[in-house]
Amino acid sequence: MTTHFLYWLIFIVVISMMLAIDLWYTDHSKTKMGLKHALIWSAIWIGVALLYNISIYFKFSDGHIKAMEFLAAYLMEKSLSVDNLFVFIMIFTVMGIEDRDQPHILKWGILGAIFFRIIFILTGVALIEKFDFVIYIFGAILLFTAYKMAFMEEKKIEPEKNLFVKFVSKIFPVKTNNVHKFFVKENGKLYITNLF
Repeated sequence: MTTHFLYWLIFIVVISMMLAIDLWYTDHSKTKMGLKHALIWSAIWIGVALLYNISIYFKFSDGHIKAMEFLAAYLMEKSLSVDNLFVFIMIFTVMGIEDRDQPHILKWGILGAIFFRIIFILTGVALIEKFDFVIYIFGAILLFTAYKMAFMEEKKIEPEKNLFVKFVSKIFPVKTNNVHKFFVKENGKLYITNLF
């Protein structure tokens, strides 16, 4: 077994364990996570990443280069996760998701983000390699989204008037009246909710 393969295996195992711990804690926490708890958990995860980075530095013959590459990729991903945070806050606000439901929704949102990010990164890279100008389209979309988020007017949230909910309700029956589950059954009929 090569050192590279072993490190990839350790990486996958550690990431899977961290994700399982984080998702279990998020789903079983009965109170809203305060700033202190969030900072402690952030420090733990950043510490694990830095320890792994240090081990790369000392384990490989070109460890200083690999460690810098890992650190650069980690910092890039960390900055992208801040972008995700704003997206989740915007979704929670627009869809009227209450504080008590946010950790549960966030758990599924994180898993969805991991899955879709892999697809979008691979698709985006393939498009950029084939068509250079696509990067300007991606940039324009990001700038437009940032503008909308920064200057979005405060207004009463009415999920049933949301364009996405209207579109989905043409395909599936939807319940928008403060339901705290992804699916509800009423009179033998299955509905998806605004949480879904």
